[in-house]
Amino acid sequence: MPQLEDGNFNLEECLKMFDEYMKGDFCYFDMAPGYCKGLAQTFAREFVVKRYPRESFLLATKMPWWNLNDYHYYIKTFEESLNACGVEYFDYYLLHALAEESYRMHEKFGGFDFLKKMKALGKIRRIGFSFHDRPEVLEKILTNHPEIEFVQLQLNYFDWEDPIFRSRQLYEVAKKFGKQILVMEPIKGGTLAKLEKINGDISVDRNEFAKLALNFVRSLDVDIILSGMSALEHVVNNRKTFSEPIINSADDDNKRAKIFETLHKTNLIPCTACRYCESGCPKKIPIADIFALRNTVGNHWENDTHIIGRYKSVIYPRYTFERGKASDCIKCGECEKRCPQKIKIRKNLVDAAKIFE
Repeated sequence: MPQLEDGNFNLEECLKMFDEYMKGDFCYFDMAPGYCKGLAQTFAREFVVKRYPRESFLLATKMPWWNLNDYHYYIKTFEESLNACGVEYFDYYLLHALAEESYRMHEKFGGFDFLKKMKALGKIRRIGFSFHDRPEVLEKILTNHPEIEFVQLQLNYFDWEDPIFRSRQLYEVAKKFGKQILVMEPIKGGTLAKLEKINGDISVDRNEFAKLALNFVRSLDVDIILSGMSALEHVVNNRKTFSEPIINSADDDNKRAKIFETLHKTNLIPCTACRYCESGCPKKIPIADIFALRNTVGNHWENDTHIIGRYKSVIYPRYTFERGKASDCIKCGECEKRCPQKIKIRKNLVDAAKIFE
């Protein structure tokens, strides 16, 4: 959600975004207890639940696993989410960021049984999970749990054939099991739209970059496409894109190939700013902000005379000194356990410290 300079959310702008979003066919709200500094579900209650008929929108939220230690955790977290949103049921409910480790924990503490119970009670309409691991793990989970109705996958043209993300193979596994597919990160956290540096090589503007990415996933056999929007113009532009026919011309394919090639050469850190890593950092290092700055300066940081000042403004917002520096990392690894992009965060923080400090 858009923020003011003091770090508070711009509630006036938020309200405009919600109302613009609800004008047409858009109606799905993707949340989690930790999103928007823990206020995402409250936003949904105030801006949607209290202002629109319940049948006019779909609410989805998630069960985090990082603090999971017993079955009671599911009950407590779920009831807190219902109360925060001010609803009696969720349309979609997800086990958050499933991977091999989190899957074992849910098996141990009864996460899948909890989902089935809540659905039987009418508190969840559809049960599923978001996923960040190998196709083999996805196949194992769907084989063991046929009750799962949908999976939320990171699908975009950049990760489609990537040997780490293996998005195409994940998509094929979900189709094989006949599951509804929800797409996350179609623009890879904005990375596939923030491409001003290669505008000279590709004759499209920023909105067209986003459209190229969205049309790729629109052409797949998927059910819901989620796109993070942090400004009113994003909502307006996405509505326009989704109101138009899906066109993937040879020229579009060439543009995507050029973008893919260019991004691979820039050595960008593939951070989507989900900030899951920061929730477990004992030093309160603003990892996503540091990585965003690193990606912004690219390989030309040594020629940027303002770089130290820009770095300090990231670390010390309004001189509160409440955040850790890159060099404060104690290499505990908690961040990497939570990172869905499998980024070598500790190594990149060492590099960032060398550059910025």
